[in-house]
Amino acid sequence: MTSSLTVRGRRVLVKGLGLHGGGVGTVQWLLNQGAIVTVTDLRPRSVLAPSLKQLAGKAVTFVLGRHRLSDFRQADLIIKNPAVPHDSPYLAVAGRAGIPIETDAALFFANCPAPVIGITGSKGKSTVTMLAAASWRAAGRRPIVVGNIGISLLASLSKIKITTPVIAELSSWQLEGLAPHHVSPHVAVLTNVYPEHLNRYRSYAHYRAVKKMIVRWQTATDVRIINRDNPDARRIGQATPSRRYWFSKKYFAGEDGCYVRAVVIWYRQSVHERRVLAVADISLRGEHNLENVLAAATLALSQGIAPAMMRRAVRQFTGVPHRLELVRELAGVAWYNDTTATMPEATIRAIQTLKQPKRRVILIAGGADKKSSFAGLAAVIQRQVARVILLPGTATPKIITALKRVRYQAYTAVPTMIAAVELAQAQVQSGDTVVLSPACASFGLFVHEFDRGQQFIQAVRRLRRR
Repeated sequence: MTSSLTVRGRRVLVKGLGLHGGGVGTVQWLLNQGAIVTVTDLRPRSVLAPSLKQLAGKAVTFVLGRHRLSDFRQADLIIKNPAVPHDSPYLAVAGRAGIPIETDAALFFANCPAPVIGITGSKGKSTVTMLAAASWRAAGRRPIVVGNIGISLLASLSKIKITTPVIAELSSWQLEGLAPHHVSPHVAVLTNVYPEHLNRYRSYAHYRAVKKMIVRWQTATDVRIINRDNPDARRIGQATPSRRYWFSKKYFAGEDGCYVRAVVIWYRQSVHERRVLAVADISLRGEHNLENVLAAATLALSQGIAPAMMRRAVRQFTGVPHRLELVRELAGVAWYNDTTATMPEATIRAIQTLKQPKRRVILIAGGADKKSSFAGLAAVIQRQVARVILLPGTATPKIITALKRVRYQAYTAVPTMIAAVELAQAQVQSGDTVVLSPACASFGLFVHEFDRGQQFIQAVRRLRRR
């Protein structure tokens, strides 16, 4: 990589501190490397308080609630938070001044001494990441897990040796940070590709091209693990010289990877086929979680983890918080938190997973628009959802329009999460399922999607029997 990533003694401006830990980890690493650090964020000190607390007493200059053009002209290097948009006028100023702009992902790959396993996709990447890590632990290894899963890429660098297994969940925004350096992970996993973040990208084709970066610069000594059942992932998986493994819910012949045959997951490498586990051994609900297990199993076995260790990991794995997470059962009603369903396809999967004969589904959805289409979701709601409760946001009118087009009328808009949970309780009967699965981003009403999920959890736990 280029010398622009050298930080010792340089004036480094961090644009966007954030609240997920990545910004804090970046600042701490920069300080440890001898950089002179300024942090700028449009959010005020009161909102950023949890992150600022972790940096208390550090030699950092904070510019909060605003940006100053002078900071962008005078820096030697700018590190932008993954959520910072490409068209930021402040970054444009820095670009015209010839100041290099990098990301935590670029710094991480430039400084990581071990090969990196990178996992990306529109959905499922967190579950695959955590399940893969569980398989390494079952085998007695100690992987370092970092990235978009909420663990700073840079904060863990000091713990990584050349032999350390490194598993990184990579968002599309983090992949973009690797593009200028033509870097892809040594082992790349692509769970799927669906229309997502279209408020951020010019088109779905642009978004797909960014996801392709997970494999784009791989070489013949690298490995790619691809969802054979997802059309766009499959097309991406055919395009690079690295060694390819597929995973699929269907049997396929002649190539390496994991597939399902006779309700058993099998792994093939060359001409050798091994039984991994029965589908019935998977405690995670839903067809999408079968895909996640297949992805994690393909990854683990291709890297030398024994099938017995994979089975142990799957049997002990209970899922990732905020992803179809059972919050509680009260008076015969099950309440699920699926706040990370920020796209219609994810909410469709949640409905299909939870819907059972004689068990109604009440859906809490709505929020900020990411230029998604809600036509498919409305059709599923019309067939399988008893009532919809809609949170405020720019996407909510689009959902209402889509519901009206399929002549669905059992929806109500509410102003807050507490109102949504209380209305759901007033409408449920024993045997029902209530799920927060928004199909939208959380901007506006919540700090972020995990805040949205936590508010739901708190409201549900406060409920009392009627």
